Amino acid sequence: MTQNNETATVSAAAPSVRETARRNSQRLLWLQGLFLLAICAAFWVLWRRIQTVMLLHAHSPLPSSELRLFGWLTFSVLGLMLATFVSAVLYTVRSLARPLREQAAALLRQREALRVVDAMFSDLFEHSGEALLILDSGTQTIRRVNHHCADLTGYEPEGLVGRSFLDLIGEVQRPQAAAMLERAGKGQAVEAAELALMTRAAQRAPIELLLFPLCATGDRLTLAICRDIRERKNQEREIQNLIQQFIVLNEVGANLATTRDMKRLCTILCENLAPMIPMDHMRICLYEKETGLLRPVFDHRAPGPGETPVETGPLPDPYPAESAPVERLVARDGRYILLGSEADRVALGLDASAEGGPEVSVLVSPMMLGVDVIGLIRVSRAAPSAHTVFHLELLCNVANTAALAIRNAQLFEELSRTLDQVRDSEALLSGLVSQAPIAMWIGDIEGRTRIANELAAAMLLPQKDAPLDAGYSLLEDEPFVLQGLRADLERVGRGEIVQRELVREGRRHSLRYRATLFPLRDARRKVVHAVILFEDVTSTRALEAQLRQAQKMEAIGTLAGGIAHDFNNLLTGVLGYASYLLEHIKPDQKYHREIRLIEQSAQRAAELTRQLLAFSRKTVPRKNRMDLNDVVHETLRILQRSLRHEIELKADLAPALSPIDADATQMQQALLNLCINARDAMPQGGVLTIQTRNEKLTLAEARRIPDASPGAYVRLTVIDTGEGIPPENFDRIFDPFFTTKEVGQGSGLGLAMVYGAVQSLGGFITFHSEVGRGSQFDLWLPVAAAPQPETTSIPRESFDPSGTETVLVVDDEPHILELVEACLPPHGYRVVTASNGAAALETLAQKRAEIDLALLDLLMPGMDGKELWRRMKEAGAQFPVLFTSGYGGDDFIAAKNLEGYNFLRKPYSIDELLYAVRKTLDKQTVQIY
Repeated sequence: MTQNNETATVSAAAPSVRETARRNSQRLLWLQGLFLLAICAAFWVLWRRIQTVMLLHAHSPLPSSELRLFGWLTFSVLGLMLATFVSAVLYTVRSLARPLREQAAALLRQREALRVVDAMFSDLFEHSGEALLILDSGTQTIRRVNHHCADLTGYEPEGLVGRSFLDLIGEVQRPQAAAMLERAGKGQAVEAAELALMTRAAQRAPIELLLFPLCATGDRLTLAICRDIRERKNQEREIQNLIQQFIVLNEVGANLATTRDMKRLCTILCENLAPMIPMDHMRICLYEKETGLLRPVFDHRAPGPGETPVETGPLPDPYPAESAPVERLVARDGRYILLGSEADRVALGLDASAEGGPEVSVLVSPMMLGVDVIGLIRVSRAAPSAHTVFHLELLCNVANTAALAIRNAQLFEELSRTLDQVRDSEALLSGLVSQAPIAMWIGDIEGRTRIANELAAAMLLPQKDAPLDAGYSLLEDEPFVLQGLRADLERVGRGEIVQRELVREGRRHSLRYRATLFPLRDARRKVVHAVILFEDVTSTRALEAQLRQAQKMEAIGTLAGGIAHDFNNLLTGVLGYASYLLEHIKPDQKYHREIRLIEQSAQRAAELTRQLLAFSRKTVPRKNRMDLNDVVHETLRILQRSLRHEIELKADLAPALSPIDADATQMQQALLNLCINARDAMPQGGVLTIQTRNEKLTLAEARRIPDASPGAYVRLTVIDTGEGIPPENFDRIFDPFFTTKEVGQGSGLGLAMVYGAVQSLGGFITFHSEVGRGSQFDLWLPVAAAPQPETTSIPRESFDPSGTETVLVVDDEPHILELVEACLPPHGYRVVTASNGAAALETLAQKRAEIDLALLDLLMPGMDGKELWRRMKEAGAQFPVLFTSGYGGDDFIAAKNLEGYNFLRKPYSIDELLYAVRKTLDKQTVQIY
């Protein structure tokens, strides 16, 4: 810019200099002319003088001085004339040369300007952000390209020059480009058009073509601007993908919101994703974090246009996520998987042949609720690189929507089951009250009767043999009013549990009742009724009450075990015949669903009997992986309703508590026992604190604590500010039946049960107490060290249940004999039955050579199964035996000395029976508890 300004200044000053020089030259010529005239005048005067002298003195010579003067003048005149001539010639030459010099200078300036313009054009052409080409308008050949054009096409600039521009356009769009070039060559306006430029790699690069005619001497040129619009196209494609995702998500969300059936939910997902994602197969699994299992709920071939998903067959059995490399990454880490090539598999640390190998494309997305993985969706296509990131994003978004819908469906199923349970509970409550072996009264807080059984009527109105009606009110019965029952009912209305002894006159003597009052709440946790359980304690004394309580607990356990055993015998027929019918009725036939419900109900009933057996210690409680904080939260809800208002309840729970393996019910009972003891130790009120902590005991610390081992523990602590325990009782507080409470206020079994529960888990208890300051009990529970093993009663491996052997079945239940006779023969077996031990020995004596297996019930009247088997072996039996019983569990097997024998617990399904029979005949071990 500075150089251009200086050039302009010099150019402006040049005319004034030239004009001054011209004027000076003119002045010089004028002076030379005047001087020449003066010389000429002098010469003329002198010449006239010479002539005069010569005329006057014709014969006289001229003076020498005059001659010299004349010669000098002559020489001067000639010299001056010559100088004037030369000056005139020079002036003329200069006058003629000046325009030439100015024209030459102008040409030089134009040449410089053209050079600058050419440099600027070349710079702009090369450094333009667009791909530029200069074309011959006639032949459409390329004259010049910039480096952006070379980068866009992949060719070197030299490789493009001389080629036809139309060679770079695809055949389909080549006529359109030719027409545009023709219009541009004629100087007509050409609108921009989107074309595809063929690159050196034979790929299509989308461009926007703009053509402009160029003015050049003798040449018809066209400037072609190829604007790279690949990024814009990608953005448009992404926007279109997002719109498609939104449409699919909206449609999926709308459809999922209208159904609660799990299978229908999965079908909707498949129908909506199949048109958007290339797929041959789709599987949906739910993930059970506690067990690490993936449970398939949908396994279908992808539908074609207008089709519905087609089932590939029965759903696969649940399988561990760790057994499938891809599913493990998804379930454990919540990762999104896209496999389309061998490199994708290697990048994930998988074998090149994993998931079908490089020829199969796989998409897997977790279904997330917050940070928890509740399942996954797996899509596959038998083609390499069939999926893109768009497909993965779409699957992930749909999976998250599906997760919420599936959880809603699960909740709906749970709600339906809960409603059924509520209806069953109402019927059960009515039957419980009427058939309960204890006097039970249910009424409102004002004492008006709602429901009462006959035992309650006999206690409340001992002088009348009549049932209680709705018109009877406890608060209108004078003995109860005088004994403070109104205040007790008011406490129950506040959510408290109250125990009291009541006295009233009977027909012959005074009767003493122990009444337990507790609230009955509705669904909103509002107290709507009061329940009173009456117990006749007239002739009870402190020691007798404790002994009777212990005997009653033992009797209840024995009764529960006996009931469970007999009930399992009944359930064996129900469950067995349901399984038998399901084998003969196809899923699409009538009553298949109803029979399936019968089978499921029987299985739930079997689970209840197992709980009864656990209570009666015929089986060991089931330990499950659990968070102790959950048990504490549930216990806190119970305590908040039952503690007196003078006691302040506090909870201090560790936020990330380690899991333990324990029975939740057993742990809750232990915690309640500690809290009840703490409550009783604070009759005037106080503070009850429950804490949980993660602890780690070193070897040195463990040596100072009895029964302790080093390692990681969860510590459960209960602290009260009550009366404390005297030091002389420290050694006896965990003894059964030891108590310092008054007669009727405690059995002395609470701390003993807590101690036994903790010992069964491999833990220990420490405590600290000071009289007048309170007590602290610490339960140290071992942290679960390894992943919880999968437990199942039905074998997962496939097997052939058929056979040709003869089975001797001995059971005292006729319906079980009939069941086995109906179920085994269709699979090739022959069945011989006996209803007791004597009949079995008689049958053995007749058909010993034919019998290949004995199926013996362990508990039968007269001769039990173990004794029968001993006698059969004495009689020469060489075949194997399979024991069966309504009891089960390791402790039962040990008690009956059945270690090493095959065992099948009742109730059992047909599949379990066939499996146990086949395995026993094949001399393999089978233990189905």
